[in-house]
Amino acid sequence: MLRFLKIAIGAIVLLCFSQCAQEPVDISGHWHLYLSDEKGEQLEDELSFTLDVAENKYAFFDVQKVGSEDRQLFLDFEAGNKNLHVNVDSVDQQILPYSEVMPSHFDYDLGSDGNLILWTADETTDRKTYVAKRSKNCQRSDCSFFNPQVPNWCGMRQNLPDIAMNKREWTIDKPPTFDVYLGFLEECRLAGIDKQMVLNFNGKRDFTFGNIQEVLEGIKSGLPQARLGSVTFRLQIDDEIPYFVADYLLNHLKKAGWLRIVFVAANSSELHTKLPPFVENDCDPYFGRPCIRKEIITDAELAELRKHQLEPDWAPVVRESEYVIKPENLFVVDVKKDGVLKLNGEPLSKETIPGLAKEFLIGSGNPATKIFRIISEGEAHFGDYLEVHYLIRNMYDEVWEEKAQELFSKPYDQLERREMIQVRNKIPLVISVWKK
Repeated sequence: MLRFLKIAIGAIVLLCFSQCAQEPVDISGHWHLYLSDEKGEQLEDELSFTLDVAENKYAFFDVQKVGSEDRQLFLDFEAGNKNLHVNVDSVDQQILPYSEVMPSHFDYDLGSDGNLILWTADETTDRKTYVAKRSKNCQRSDCSFFNPQVPNWCGMRQNLPDIAMNKREWTIDKPPTFDVYLGFLEECRLAGIDKQMVLNFNGKRDFTFGNIQEVLEGIKSGLPQARLGSVTFRLQIDDEIPYFVADYLLNHLKKAGWLRIVFVAANSSELHTKLPPFVENDCDPYFGRPCIRKEIITDAELAELRKHQLEPDWAPVVRESEYVIKPENLFVVDVKKDGVLKLNGEPLSKETIPGLAKEFLIGSGNPATKIFRIISEGEAHFGDYLEVHYLIRNMYDEVWEEKAQELFSKPYDQLERREMIQVRNKIPLVISVWKK
């Protein structure tokens, strides 16, 4: 009987231990810490420091601070170094900082409101208490690879092309409109990469060229067929993005049939345009025109995108017909990677483009036979290309305004549609864009 009682008591003790043991508390994520009282009531609005916790094992304080020990360990961890010692005890709820300037350790408690209360337990210093709030909103200071709720877009620098652009081409009338961001991270850089590129959809989802079709198909599945033709993409592309990256993005959109584009510049000014459809085999040598084989993207450019984890997965070779055009009917602007511009091979400044382009278009000869061609090197800055494109487009606006007054004695914007067509038939807009 005594033996049976001992066994029963032992079983009860084991059962209690298994059910009553303290459960680990998961605090993974990106936190903002503020001084508080012992009840967790925030005392100051000023941020004290940040806390990043990965895998509920590794905690890093103030990883944005250039000189901190935690920052260097954070970068090593990002680069794949998993040899760090675990400094988060999720059962006893303690954090041991890596940095020597921090207290020997923090105790913490996760409240029902989702906030952490941390307090120092170092006998050599005065006790301090902090309330830590998990970042959920997209703020510049939220840039962290350990926060899945905040996309890398939050850390994208604000460096759109500084061009004050008009938007006459068409207006957005209750359309489905989506934002695509292409730029560089400013604060959150992967170890070993000075400028890390990021693609983001609507400020909510980071994506790559490898899954862009998934994103685009998701748009189609969520819209009625009648509205698909009016979908507009607002492209917010960093001024210094290499032109080939923007061109690759545009070709993806063209391939999927999304042709209504808005280029966004600084101060929210915009250039509205429509892309030509993507045709992979559009060469007909029947009339004696030679075929040109052209790579959408080179092997070297693909390697550059892979270095930035953008997963390029599409590299078609298209065929184009080479047209023989009289030199006097061709206005060719080359955009070089060093910012140098050339007109028909001669040095060119941006300030002179509008006047020279207008002189070319309405000078001797028929405007309907005139062609503007912009040839951009792959490594040229996107902003340089966009400004050249805009200056030529804006010149057309000026010429159409003059022609509208000449033919109908009223502003172009006040013309009826049939009248606008008459103006454009006399002076059609022809700008071809090539990637060198």
